Amino acid sequence: MNVAFAVSALRQGQALSQPVSILTTNPFFLPALFPISGYRGRLVNLVYDLYPDALVAAGVLRRESWIASRLAAVTTRALKRCDLTVFIGRRVQEYVERTYGVPRRSAIIPVGASAQEFRNPPAALGMGSRTRVLYSGQLGRMHDVKAIKSLLEMPRLSGIDLMFHASGRPYEELRRGSGGGWAHFGESLGHDAWVVQMKSAQVSLVAIAQGAENVVVPSKLFSALVAGHAIVAIAPRNSDLAEIVVKHDCGWVVSPGDGAGLYRVLAEEVSCPLQLQRKRLNAFRVGHLEYSSDAVAKLWDQELQLLVSKQDTRGCVL
Repeated sequence: MNVAFAVSALRQGQALSQPVSILTTNPFFLPALFPISGYRGRLVNLVYDLYPDALVAAGVLRRESWIASRLAAVTTRALKRCDLTVFIGRRVQEYVERTYGVPRRSAIIPVGASAQEFRNPPAALGMGSRTRVLYSGQLGRMHDVKAIKSLLEMPRLSGIDLMFHASGRPYEELRRGSGGGWAHFGESLGHDAWVVQMKSAQVSLVAIAQGAENVVVPSKLFSALVAGHAIVAIAPRNSDLAEIVVKHDCGWVVSPGDGAGLYRVLAEEVSCPLQLQRKRLNAFRVGHLEYSSDAVAKLWDQELQLLVSKQDTRGCVL
């Protein structure tokens, strides 16, 4: 499949005539390969996934392996060959520049999320209402499962419903090993069902594993912000995820593996109605101002206009 994709990309490069092409790192080799296709426009390297670092963090590769060194060479080549490299978080950018070198030009543009379904600010929970904490999306090797597993082994929290609608091998293992505990485990959701669940929840659980802080900014974070969810982030303190939550005062941060800390946050912080509502309003405000699709589109427009303008100076780091 990858060989066929590479051949197709090279052929398309010869035929394309638009002034700018945006190349995502899905597959990882595309930004490094495409420049040799004969394409004459400007190239943007959009770093969604960082290799080999994602595979190392997931435990699939060893950092010192030969395969990892070859993947690292591909990442370095892409940084050198593309006119602009776009990172989805500041911490990821800093790590890449320390590890692989400084790109020709760079910018930070978050993934963002559509705010179309979530136009109204979150309403406060009524007296006696239960708080719904939702984990929705992929739960895989890059996500911390230890803290969640430990949480489910503790006594049920009064007034809180913990809901999972996810996919991934670690998720299936977690669901099978829960022993019918106090969380609800469901299947992954289609768009309409997902919107319903997002509107019925007040808190989003977002998790990344130790070691993934240099390569991952979970897209579910931005969906949760525009929906007006307070965020319970299981993440290293030096991650983009933790930084966003702390900077905007829109939730709480728990270290990976810290089930007791996660339990305390849910029992003492999330269960406080006034504090929960304040965090939710902060999340909604920053989500719509900085991380909605409209806000992110403006950032892209600025960068692309600059890239094709006469004032574009190669070698300048934005």
